[in-house]
Amino acid sequence: MTAAGDAEKRPPQMELGLDELGFWIFALTLTFVKGFCAMILFMPKLSRIVMVAILTAVFAALPMIANAQNRGPIPGLLMKQPPQKPSVIVFHDADGKQLSLRDFRGKLLLVNLWATWCVPCVKEMPSLSRLKDQFQGQNFDVIAINQDRDDNLVEPFYDKLNIPNLALYTDSFNTVTKSWDIPGLPASFIIDENGVEIARLYGAMEWDSPQVVSFLQNYLPPAPLPDAKAGM
Repeated sequence: MTAAGDAEKRPPQMELGLDELGFWIFALTLTFVKGFCAMILFMPKLSRIVMVAILTAVFAALPMIANAQNRGPIPGLLMKQPPQKPSVIVFHDADGKQLSLRDFRGKLLLVNLWATWCVPCVKEMPSLSRLKDQFQGQNFDVIAINQDRDDNLVEPFYDKLNIPNLALYTDSFNTVTKSWDIPGLPASFIIDENGVEIARLYGAMEWDSPQVVSFLQNYLPPAPLPDAKAGM
């Protein structure tokens, strides 16, 4: 399917995970290398060789260190260090009611940003639906927020792919991707019961895999105790 609006205005699609911190370290290091290369041109030959070797080793090691510090137990998952609350976002349900993540406080949330034109998004949507079904009756929810500019595309899309367990949420003005500075779609965020971001993942994932389910269970808030008066 193709979303309404110009294709060049859409967020890019991402097949693979992107380590955000590693990317910025890479970019900053590259800028430093450009300036340093200009400087070492005036050094003696032996000094240039030594400095280039040292710089090459540092250049190769920095992204690896950044990845090791933030990499979660699932490939591509970036742990938020330290955990913190993301910017407040608003979106709409199928009836046009405005919602925010505060409306889901008390639950572990998997917030997924997607679009019908995004091939990796289409690939992972059935697994998101199965994941929500697997956690039925527990303090967990999948908040899949569509980023198409035409809200009317979502319901037929759900029907076509047989997505029975996900509620319909839309953000046709892409306010969420702008507020959270999303580099591309799909993008997913794990938010705890207090609204604090635990981790994020850029790119597609098989969300109902045993590895993911086990990880989420570690953060699942306990079910509320039954009201003693109710049984009296």
